[in-house]
Amino acid sequence: MHSYFIVPLYSQQIRSILEDTDVIGLKLFTACFLFFLLQQSANAFDAEARIRAEAAFREGVAAESAGDNARAMRAFTQALEADPDYGPAWLRRGRLQLKATDYKQAVADLNLAVAAGLENADLYEMRGAAYSHLEHWKYAIADYTRCVEADAKRTACWAGRGFAYGQIEQFGSAARDLTRVLELGDGDPKTYALRGAAYFKTGEMEKAIADLTKALESQPDDPLLYLIRATAYAGTGNEQQALRDREQAVRLDSRNAEAYVARGASYHALGRHEEGFADRTRALKLNPQFAEAYLGRGSAHLSLGQYDEAVKDLRKLVELKPDDAEAQALLQRALDAQQQATEAPKPTPQETAEGRKETGTSKVIPASGAALARKHYETGRKLLGQSKFSSAVDELSKAIALNAKNAFAYNARGYAYLRLKQYKLAIADFDTALRLNPRYRNASRNREAARRAAQTPQQ
Repeated sequence: MHSYFIVPLYSQQIRSILEDTDVIGLKLFTACFLFFLLQQSANAFDAEARIRAEAAFREGVAAESAGDNARAMRAFTQALEADPDYGPAWLRRGRLQLKATDYKQAVADLNLAVAAGLENADLYEMRGAAYSHLEHWKYAIADYTRCVEADAKRTACWAGRGFAYGQIEQFGSAARDLTRVLELGDGDPKTYALRGAAYFKTGEMEKAIADLTKALESQPDDPLLYLIRATAYAGTGNEQQALRDREQAVRLDSRNAEAYVARGASYHALGRHEEGFADRTRALKLNPQFAEAYLGRGSAHLSLGQYDEAVKDLRKLVELKPDDAEAQALLQRALDAQQQATEAPKPTPQETAEGRKETGTSKVIPASGAALARKHYETGRKLLGQSKFSSAVDELSKAIALNAKNAFAYNARGYAYLRLKQYKLAIADFDTALRLNPRYRNASRNREAARRAAQTPQQ
C-alpha cells in the first residue's frame, strides 16, 4: 500500500490517541511523525512523476532519432506535463522548436530549461541561434559567449558570435571570432566569405580579397562573392580587376540588377561612361523600382555635368526614398547646377554640346578641349593600371586643368597620390571628388584609406 493511502489511516489512529491523553511529549512526537509521513508521500509522488517523465523523454529521443519530429514533440510535452521541472525535456523540445523555425517558442522552452537548472554549451548554442534568427543580436552574443566559455573549441558558437558582431557593425570583433573558427580547423568557405566581408568593412582590403578568393575556390559560381571581391578591388584602386569580377557576376546571374549597377560603376571609373550608363539602364529594366540604379546613373550624370539627365534620375530616387536626406541633398545640388548651367553664356558654333557635357562647368569648353580632357583622363587611368603613379598624376592633372568638374579625375589622381604615399594631396583630391559628387562611394572609401594610412607610422 502506497504511503499516501496510509497517511489518512494513521491520522485517524493518532487523533484517537490524542483524545485520550494530553501528554505534551506525545503530541509533539505525533506531529513530527505526521509531517514525516506527508513528506514521504510527496516524495513518492515526485518519484513516480519523474519516472513517467523519463519514460516519455526516452520515447521522444527515439522518435527524434527516427526523424519523426511531430511524435517527438508530443512525447517531450508529455514528459513536461508529468514533471514541469525536467530540464532535458525543455532542452530537446526547444531544439525541435528551433528546427521548426518557431524561434520565439524555442527561446521560451530553453529559458525554462535554464530555470530547471540545466546550463551547458548545447543550450547556449541553440538559444543563441534562436536569438540570431529573431535578430536580437546582443542576446545572441551573450549566449554565444557563454557557449565558448563552456566549450572553447565549439566552432559553431565562435562563428555565430562573429556573425552577430557583424550585424551590429562591430567588424573587428567579427573578424577575430571568425579567425578563431578557422584556427580551430573549420575551413568552411562561408567563414572565409564572412571574414572577408568583415575585413572589407574595416578597410583591410588586401585581407578581404585574400579571404574572398579562398571562398571562391569552393564556390566559383556564387555571383555575390564576386561582387563583394570586386568592391574590395575597387577599394584598392584596381578597377580593372573589379570590372573582371563584376563581369563574371553578370555572366553567372544575368537577371541580377545589382550586378549591372556594380559593373556600371567600374565602367564609369574607367572612363567608359556610355557602357556605364547602359548597365544602369539595364538594371532599371530588370527592376524599375531599384533606387540604387537611379542613384548610380544620376550621380554619374551629375559628375559629367549632364544636369538635365541627373535631375530626372535623382527626382526618381527621391520618389523612391522620400525620407533619405542625402538623396534630397544630391537632387538639390543637381538642381542648383542645372540652374547655373542655364544662366551660362550660350556657346559659339565651335563650342558643342559634347564639350558642355564633358566639363559640367558654367564656362563652356570647346569640343576640342573636352576631347583632350577625356584623352588625358583615359591615359591617366591606363597608367594607374600599370602602377605608373607619377606619370598618372601628370596626365590626370592635365585632365583636371581642362575640366575641373570631373569627380572621376580627382578620385583617380587622389588614388595615384595615395599609392605614392602623398597622403595630404590624396585626401585633398578625394575631398574635391566628394564635393563634386557627395554620393561617390569609391572616393569616400579611398579617402578613408588615405586617412588611415596617414595615421599609420611609416616603417
